[in-house]
Amino acid sequence: MTTHTATSTTESTRTTDTDQRRGRTCEECGGPLLTDDRRGEVVCRDCGLVAEETVLVDDRTRGDDDEGGRSVGAATTPRYHDRGLATVIGEADRDALGNTLSDRKRSQVRRLRTWNSRCLAKDGRERSLQFGLSEVDRMASALDRSEPVCETASVLFRRAHEAGVQRGRSLEATATAALYAATRSLELPTTLDDVAERSRVDRTSFVRAYRELVRELSLAVGPPDPTDHVAGIASDLDAPQAVRRRARDLLETAKESEYHVGKHPSGLAAAAVYAAALVEGVDLTQAEIGDAADVSAVTIRNHYSEMLDEWRSEL
Repeated sequence: MTTHTATSTTESTRTTDTDQRRGRTCEECGGPLLTDDRRGEVVCRDCGLVAEETVLVDDRTRGDDDEGGRSVGAATTPRYHDRGLATVIGEADRDALGNTLSDRKRSQVRRLRTWNSRCLAKDGRERSLQFGLSEVDRMASALDRSEPVCETASVLFRRAHEAGVQRGRSLEATATAALYAATRSLELPTTLDDVAERSRVDRTSFVRAYRELVRELSLAVGPPDPTDHVAGIASDLDAPQAVRRRARDLLETAKESEYHVGKHPSGLAAAAVYAAALVEGVDLTQAEIGDAADVSAVTIRNHYSEMLDEWRSEL
């Protein structure tokens, strides 16, 4: 598995055009590929397809230098309370040669494993940090988040833990809030419903924790961008590239009027896809688009009606 060292969540996204200059194109739509240094991905500028994930490792996070001046040892990671530097006894009851341990040795290793687990955290504060980071990792796995998102969320949870944001609320709520904030900070598509569906706490609890986390850590998180949801919806519907491009243009018009602020991003993206399909002559019903976007046909209809005047020049 590739690793990525999280930096600052407020750092602006750096996208290079190296791939575009080399003439690399998307195998899906033929559009130019761009490298997003912050997300660690090579993406298509037109359809948003992730062509590959790059390996971003900061050598400064590694262990002591060897005699040749090269960095040695495994890279540290903020995903673990001890940054991954502790020794952990594995679960396999086999020796170095792969032979099964005897009953007596297996019992000894089991006791050592128990004490090893207890000694990883020296006090209650470290144990709560350990549990919170494990919940961040569980949520990231459940939501299929990439390594950069998980590590950024771990950094945010550490900062929240140090600032005492989790006091008076469950660690699960703060962990969920940290993952949602990391996803938003990296400008990746997500919704409150997606996160709440897989969280161990109710939506209200984690939303309150998220607001507190953003306020205490002074995070610069803008409103959700509905444009990020177009590629996923269009992909599920197998819509042509003309529909995708038209939908993005319509959403840019909506963003200029700030209509998207406070609106459900998936619902607004679904309405734009519906309008684009009408213009391009593609037979897509509101029900089909609603199923792909996980919103109701009524939501699509309402957004479409409200934005019709803004979109008339584009339609």
